Amino acid sequence: MINSELLKKIKSGKFETPFYFYDLAQIELNYKALQGSLGPRFKIYYSMKANPHPSILKRLLDIKSKLDISSQGEMNKALSGGFLPQDLSFVGPGKSRNELTEIIDKKIDLCVIESLDELQIFSELAKDRNARPKICLRVNPKSYIKSTGAKAESQPSHFGIDQDQLAAAAPLIGKNLHLAGLHFYLHSHFLNPEHIVANFSSFTEIAVEMQKAFSTQFEVLNFGGGFGIPYFIGQTGLDLKVLNRSIESFFKEPNSIALNECQFCVESGRFIAGSSGYFVTRILYKKKSYGKNIYVCDGGMSQHQAATGVGQIIKRNYPIKTLTKKELQGDHVSVLKREPASFVGPSCYSLDVLGNDVEAEELNPGDFVILEQSGAYGPSFSPENFLSRQKANEYTNEA
Repeated sequence: MINSELLKKIKSGKFETPFYFYDLAQIELNYKALQGSLGPRFKIYYSMKANPHPSILKRLLDIKSKLDISSQGEMNKALSGGFLPQDLSFVGPGKSRNELTEIIDKKIDLCVIESLDELQIFSELAKDRNARPKICLRVNPKSYIKSTGAKAESQPSHFGIDQDQLAAAAPLIGKNLHLAGLHFYLHSHFLNPEHIVANFSSFTEIAVEMQKAFSTQFEVLNFGGGFGIPYFIGQTGLDLKVLNRSIESFFKEPNSIALNECQFCVESGRFIAGSSGYFVTRILYKKKSYGKNIYVCDGGMSQHQAATGVGQIIKRNYPIKTLTKKELQGDHVSVLKREPASFVGPSCYSLDVLGNDVEAEELNPGDFVILEQSGAYGPSFSPENFLSRQKANEYTNEA
């Protein structure tokens, strides 16, 4: 079934393809479902990089979400959109001196420090301004659980401070910074809740150890995110009931109890926004190439790079639906045959492929192709200046 609100927009004929459609009600449902599974002890930060559309931010503001931001541009959008400085956590390994200064001057609630050099500069800036901003140290632990469930040894990384280097941070903090806690983020696309919580347990073990090393009581422990959604055939969604049971067991562990006064946090962009979004493009041309149907669409990697498989070792297709002109007119369409087809974008780049070997009925120019699970890392992850292609418009069920 195609989202009913999206179908109305397509039927109206007022919306030029390619475009994105976001269901704001679904975003709210996803946020509240995740919050309900984690429980009141957890605070959720929405990862703004996933989708910074103003209407999405407004809905999240209304339901009192916090924001995870990664640039001065995101900071300015968040503040102008109504979020307060105390709602924001600023992350990223390459903050400029100007960004660090703005974090202090605008009293952003948390600055996540990712290197000893950054720590020293931030401390000096705080001293110059006679301020004492709150920080979390991002940790690159010795090992972690991958989304597959396998235990992995951490590799050299530009993210965070290696676990065995954390002690060196203590003298750099001094009296100019308020060490609020620790921050972790190691892997994405977790679909097994038990693997997520296994990492939570290992992180609390590190936190208890570091509390002793720093002779302090942490106020904040951010476990990062990685809550996945099913994109591809064979994947099933995150079971939130299992997540809730695993969290309840986690709270009974000795390290969790030792951190009883600590605010637990997570970040989520993909889980909250991903399933709310649809990318809609229209077929320009169809052709046969050595027996295979090829459909050339007016939207592609310039507007939706993630769907072309960037970051995947082997390209897999997003969920794809089609909508013919006859179906839009209400005519009954008998699908006599479905066969493998490719849906490609309009650019002169060989990787501009939205879907390969997709089982589809025969389509024609003017028919619509709809990519589901496209609410996260759509426009925000796409090279919209590549070939100076048109940007995809963005709409919601409220506008």
